[in-house]
Amino acid sequence: MFAKMKLNRIALAVAVSVGLSTAAMAQETSSALRGTVTTQTGEILSGATVTLIDTRTGVARTLETTANGTFNARGLSIGGPYTLIVAESEGSRTIEDIYLNLGESSEVTISLVPASDVERIVVTGSASGLITETVGPSSNYGFDDLQFQPSVDRDIKDVLQNDPRITIDSTNSNAIQCAGGNNRGNTITVDGVQQNDNFGLNGNGYPTERLPFPFDAINQVEVQLAPFDVTYGGFTGCAINAAILEGANDVFGSVFVDYTNEDLQGNTIEGDSFEVAPFDEMRYGFTVGAPIIKDKLFIFGAFEKHEPTQLFNNGPEGAGFASPIQGLTVANLEEVRQIAQDVYGYQVGDILTSADESEEKVLVKLSWYINDDHRATLTYQNTDGNTISSTGAGRSSYAFNDRYYQRANELTTMVASVYSNWTNDFSTEVRLASSEVKNGQKPFTSDASFGDVQIEDAYNGN
Repeated sequence: MFAKMKLNRIALAVAVSVGLSTAAMAQETSSALRGTVTTQTGEILSGATVTLIDTRTGVARTLETTANGTFNARGLSIGGPYTLIVAESEGSRTIEDIYLNLGESSEVTISLVPASDVERIVVTGSASGLITETVGPSSNYGFDDLQFQPSVDRDIKDVLQNDPRITIDSTNSNAIQCAGGNNRGNTITVDGVQQNDNFGLNGNGYPTERLPFPFDAINQVEVQLAPFDVTYGGFTGCAINAAILEGANDVFGSVFVDYTNEDLQGNTIEGDSFEVAPFDEMRYGFTVGAPIIKDKLFIFGAFEKHEPTQLFNNGPEGAGFASPIQGLTVANLEEVRQIAQDVYGYQVGDILTSADESEEKVLVKLSWYINDDHRATLTYQNTDGNTISSTGAGRSSYAFNDRYYQRANELTTMVASVYSNWTNDFSTEVRLASSEVKNGQKPFTSDASFGDVQIEDAYNGN
């Protein structure tokens, strides 16, 4: 077992919105819908009954317009489609295909059609007239954006870089840079739980070696660069907020498998051939969403397994390395190996051309619609993975197996959220979250007490 360092964090957050025009912005894991109901002649209609139905779960919320003819539904599940129905003596209207964005408030004006016209008692339309409000410069990516954007690494970075204010630093573990800032100034939350590199050990800014959650589990991702809302804080770069899918009345899911090996990888660059070390790499996973109790209790789960292979390009000539080190031969290394064994009794290990790595991600989310005004969610997540690194290998330097080590990370989070609408003007969100990160390193050396030895060659000075 590798040495472990632990970080435990428990946070309790309560967001209260009282009749504010931007109240929905306090709900970083939910959405909101505001609207105004008028008659056909444009007169404000107070006391009208508005029914909002989430067609995925069949859950309906009933609201009543205020004296100003407005209604405000907060703490809604993101996405859709929703259906909005208003049926009064003054007229009726049904609006379908309403989709809501994470952390944003949408607004719609509903003009009723007179009930006197029997043929037009109910008029159905789309939600193309929705106006979405944000709390500052931001970008929002929905489920379709995430699924249809090509992503070789199955990482949200491939989608986020579509925003010209965001760049991916290929020289620093593909770290996310927002508006030119350092990636360590960013903050990442998943269903309200921060998932940052709190130890500062990973160049990618994640608490894990790769994306800390299953890619196919994401419903929406929101990026805030300079929000003017007090609920955002603790960052100087950008706030990346991801929301997880939820189960629905209809069972749904997905399965994926991708595989590659040395035969599927190119071995020439501009006509020059190079050797590719034998390797196999596979990644597979699935998602599933289903009802436990229809219209009431739902479950969503995601699993992803990655078995990558780390290829080492630099090594002795004639040993199958893509970029051989000029002047270094296998015979040279065998001589060093023999001296270490005979004189010092130390095993330097094998000549490595590749090394196997692994990562496993598990996520489960429960959604409970208690009644029209209250709902709760519980999300569990575990990601356990590793990478292989060296302290001495480079373009002009070689390291035996004993100079390599395994970097390992395990992230476990759990978050419970309760969304409540007490009145038309008063809503609350209570969240209890815990996060544990285990980081460690396991050296490949056969004797950890043996000193570090470097041999410099007069050929290249290393």
